[in-house]
Amino acid sequence: MEDIDIWQKKFEVCDYSKKLIDRIKYLNTIVDSPIDITEIEKGLYYTRKYHASQMRQSGEPYYSHPIEVAIMLADFTAPEAPKLYKSYMINVALLHDAIEDTICTHADISKIFDKNIADSVERLTRIKPYGKISSGEIIQNKKIN
Repeated sequence: MEDIDIWQKKFEVCDYSKKLIDRIKYLNTIVDSPIDITEIEKGLYYTRKYHASQMRQSGEPYYSHPIEVAIMLADFTAPEAPKLYKSYMINVALLHDAIEDTICTHADISKIFDKNIADSVERLTRIKPYGKISSGEIIQNKKIN
């Protein structure tokens, strides 16, 4: 694994990342406890890194999905549940498919972020007894059953 302190030098804002960052900046103006944008950028960097080669059926990069989930979570928590409007929660949303669909592991997330984020991501992960499960396999299994 690369030196985890290098991510800031490599971080690039794409249209999807910009949408989340801009939304967090706006929501930070309406809450008592603003989120640290740098922590969100870190989550964005690793979300894009781990999902870089994956594409959605629409042709969009797969990482657009966890970014949209993070936006929805931020939009809900800031006004409705401000105690949950935390960088921790946004990063869990960003990383929610990382263990399931990429080479990323619980240990990787623990090292890069912390054990609490890794544990939360793991609780959101669907793992088969003999390996990771893909969304395509889930859909195929539902069609069969």
